[in-house]
Amino acid sequence: MIYGNHIAGDTLHNVRVGIYGIEVSFRFICDFNTTISHIRYYNIFSKDKPGYHLGTGGKIRIQIRENGDGNIPTDKVLATVDINEPLLVGHFPLLEFTKPCQLEADKIYHIVFSNFDAEPEKNHVSVNCMVVFEQKTQPFLRENDLKTLFKSRYNGWQQFSKDWLVPIFSLYNGSVPVLGYGGMESWVREPREISVNKKVRERFFSKIDLTVAGAFVRLGKNGLPKDLRVSLVNRHQSVIAKGTVSPFLVKSISTTIINGFRLGHDWVLVKFNKPAKVKKDEEHFILLENDGYDSYEIYPIRDGEQFGFNPLWKNSYAEYCLDGKNWRGWDAWGNPNQKIGKLQICLQVV
Repeated sequence: MIYGNHIAGDTLHNVRVGIYGIEVSFRFICDFNTTISHIRYYNIFSKDKPGYHLGTGGKIRIQIRENGDGNIPTDKVLATVDINEPLLVGHFPLLEFTKPCQLEADKIYHIVFSNFDAEPEKNHVSVNCMVVFEQKTQPFLRENDLKTLFKSRYNGWQQFSKDWLVPIFSLYNGSVPVLGYGGMESWVREPREISVNKKVRERFFSKIDLTVAGAFVRLGKNGLPKDLRVSLVNRHQSVIAKGTVSPFLVKSISTTIINGFRLGHDWVLVKFNKPAKVKKDEEHFILLENDGYDSYEIYPIRDGEQFGFNPLWKNSYAEYCLDGKNWRGWDAWGNPNQKIGKLQICLQVV
């Protein structure tokens, strides 16, 4: 079992709905029996930047459909909602289906977006997804869970293969988001170094009692730092478990550039020296340190909980310090000391 922010993210990627006849499916596995009444998703358009929408944005139909052979959508519709003016509903609309539907535990479903405008080539809008640059960096997702598929007038349903696109959405039972993924953006342009007095940590309150044996951390390295030290720290600032990982097990950050981003961040497992108890509702920290001047590098994902999405990691946020003692929330997009970023860290629970 894992606990924390276990889905990797490097940047956002939009898919236009309607152009070239494109339909989009968000495929997911339902975790439990539930009733679904509403949906929230990332509806992306821009009057300033090209490539996100055109014209009126079209007319968008959203349907929950059953899964078929090949794990693609069938024509059996369980719930529907239409958006006649997608440019007027905002970027994170909460929409009510015409009638609620029942979903069953461990079954695969699809959220299908289509454009029924008379001229979708001239009037379309996008859905946003989280993307990673290297496909093998989602080891904690089940095979058919949280995948983005598409079809066009030229091809049938297929999964995006170049990049791993994680759909951004929340399904609601009444007023409560119960299923989905709520990463809003990756702060890949705002990494922090881990070296000497430069440290990072995730501050968190667990919602359940845990026994923790280690931590998975997604990061990269510059040069050849010393061992990465990872500590589980309690509210009294006492280390209750710790572990190290060799720099030779951490990927080097590449000089290869894709859309301005460097490659190389990936998951490593740090095993603790002993299992440690994390008590429900008590403050704890996952602390990352390195005594070398060559550095490790890490960045968080912005949590969409403030917009009504499922939280990435409830009651937690990323912090950093430059002098070994004065901690602050993440600085991103010109806004200092933010407490809505979640490091790409999850606990190994036994």
